[in-house]
Amino acid sequence: MSNIEQLKLIESIVERSPAIIFRWIIQESWPVEYVSRNITQLGYSQEEMLSGKVSWPGITHPDDHPRLEKEVEDLLAKGIDSWSQTYRIRTRDGMYRWMRDWNLLLRDEQGVPRKIQGIVIDITKEKTEEQQRENTQKALEKALAQVISGFLPICSQCKAIRDDAGNWIPIESFMAQKNPVQFTHGYCPKCAGKILEGLDRIS
Repeated sequence: MSNIEQLKLIESIVERSPAIIFRWIIQESWPVEYVSRNITQLGYSQEEMLSGKVSWPGITHPDDHPRLEKEVEDLLAKGIDSWSQTYRIRTRDGMYRWMRDWNLLLRDEQGVPRKIQGIVIDITKEKTEEQQRENTQKALEKALAQVISGFLPICSQCKAIRDDAGNWIPIESFMAQKNPVQFTHGYCPKCAGKILEGLDRIS
């Protein structure tokens, strides 16, 4: 059984799954030698991919394509034969979907890398959920920082405040550091009343 026949046998099993089978030739523009029929889930046909009418680099997000090529170049230079990559692919309707692939390098009889065979799966849902979790985490961290920054260590007896260096200083000095104001001292009506009552008792 030839490799292509083996791929077709595998395709008969996975064609109803989200996994798309690919085989790329290691050449400029990465021509597709084989792709499973369920490439239609991205809006393209086998014929378009195999003929080169639709190229894999051509539908890869422009921000991802240079990175992917550099990664593959480095992997080949290191002699690594299997790896996984994550990137975005443009579908027929112009939307971008997050994809993850798992690849195996195919060498000729002389050991020269010739082709890459892989499985590609749409992970957009997982990526979206991951981004939502990250956004939620950042929001919680920001809210926590605001709450923590709202705490002011103050002595319950003398009302001195502990500054960022750990020193206890009078509240007037602390406020003067934070705001360019001058304090005057007096009594509020409640405290003034208490003081007058005390004086009456003394007299």
